[in-house]
Amino acid sequence: MKQGVILSLAILTVGCASTGYWPADEWRYSTPEQQGMDSGVLAGLIDYIEENDLNIHSMTIIRNGYVVLDAYWWPLEPGDLHDIASCSKSITSLCVGIALDKGLISNLNGPFITYYPEHDLTVRDGDPEPITVRHLLTMTAGLECVNHPVEQTLIDMQQSPDFIQFALDLPVTHPPGTHYAYNSCTSHLLGGIVANSSGMSLAQFARVNLFRAIGIDSVYMVPDPQGYHRAWGDMRMSPHDMARIGYMMLNKGNWDGRQIVSKKYIKQTTKNHTKDFGPEDGYGYQWWCYKFGSFFATGRGGQRIFVAPILDLVVVTTAGTGAEDGPHYEAMLGNYVVSAIKKRGGILDPNPVGAAELQSRIEQVTRPPEPRPVPEFSDAASEISGKTWMLDDNLIGWDEVSFEFEPDDAEAVICLLTDGQRYNLKVGLDGVPRINENITFVADPRYDGQRVALHGEWVDDEFVLYFNTLAIIDNGTIRFRFTDDSLSFTLFERSFMPVDQVFTGNLKEEL
Repeated sequence: MKQGVILSLAILTVGCASTGYWPADEWRYSTPEQQGMDSGVLAGLIDYIEENDLNIHSMTIIRNGYVVLDAYWWPLEPGDLHDIASCSKSITSLCVGIALDKGLISNLNGPFITYYPEHDLTVRDGDPEPITVRHLLTMTAGLECVNHPVEQTLIDMQQSPDFIQFALDLPVTHPPGTHYAYNSCTSHLLGGIVANSSGMSLAQFARVNLFRAIGIDSVYMVPDPQGYHRAWGDMRMSPHDMARIGYMMLNKGNWDGRQIVSKKYIKQTTKNHTKDFGPEDGYGYQWWCYKFGSFFATGRGGQRIFVAPILDLVVVTTAGTGAEDGPHYEAMLGNYVVSAIKKRGGILDPNPVGAAELQSRIEQVTRPPEPRPVPEFSDAASEISGKTWMLDDNLIGWDEVSFEFEPDDAEAVICLLTDGQRYNLKVGLDGVPRINENITFVADPRYDGQRVALHGEWVDDEFVLYFNTLAIIDNGTIRFRFTDDSLSFTLFERSFMPVDQVFTGNLKEEL
């Protein structure tokens, strides 16, 4: 699939001239043909996503500064703030660049520990070679990191009382600058450097020096226990604002005549610094390199800001996909998005048939699925309905759970106790997820007041709950198995923890 992207980019090696238009307040819209793209091919892109049952939440395509495709899959809507996961790292890098441009960070080749004078640096004082800010940016710090089958080191940091100190205490496993290892903990250290060098939180610094300057008004960032905002992930913004980041990058750090991040830093950010030992196409400063000068920010679950300056193209996706869906992104990009570009510059003839097909596909994905017949009421559903189980310690922080099933009812209710709060969650039994508003599905501040889509079915003697936290990305299954007075439930989350996690519980005695 990647070959298709390479060939398309190779053919279109002359960039389009800038129109001089900037999306000061809102993006302007255009038909694909007015920007040299084929509507029919883009309609095929929507078909491809649907045929492969990809959990895409939104897709926005910007060509020559104009929105040519803007699709939102039910129940996501335009303007929703979406977790952008590790795309946050790329934005943190831009903040490092701004701090460097302002002289707050003296240089990238100096030891990073100089920006942590108030922390315990005992472990780092024993390093045989200094770890620099540049090493952190390029994921070549050489610090211990376990990433497979899950990001265990990141999980351990999040379970520690002090995230920054945890990262500072990671042991060295490779000499700095000699080994690439994707490490979210070192990205968090970069955010701390911005905060400590500027005297502002990372969120404040980004808002004042980056977001406001390019028209981004609404961003959500999560602080750690010491108040350092999570620099590796969990940032939320709308797809259109993600596109603003991409469009600024496409214009080499410039926004409407104002240099937000220096051209020099942007050039280094999108340059391959791991040629001899890193990813196939290279890694820059928290941005991923690609063919013919293109590059992208990416995050778990299919969050992506893809930028191809030679095509004057920005492609933004939000999603809840798994690692196994990676090849589909290559196919979407190469076989459809890039292939839809028929002219390097100028316009195509109007294509009313293709335009109608594209509009029809976009409208279709905004609708919920059609309901299926409700299965026959099972003995297992009758047996457990109304009972409550007390749960042992588990990853999602659930304390109690109970189920309510009624014959011929298209909905079940799961009553959940978590963090001292009770929630009655509706679960579709007809194949249509029920949207539960303003709940905490997982005992984590990131999930407070969020929406979750739930549907379920009985498979033999197991009740399978399909969950989708929508803008928070997490989605998968929880399989409940009931044996006498005990309960086991198996959690599978496809975007971050694609390994079964099994937990247990016991029937609560009625007083």
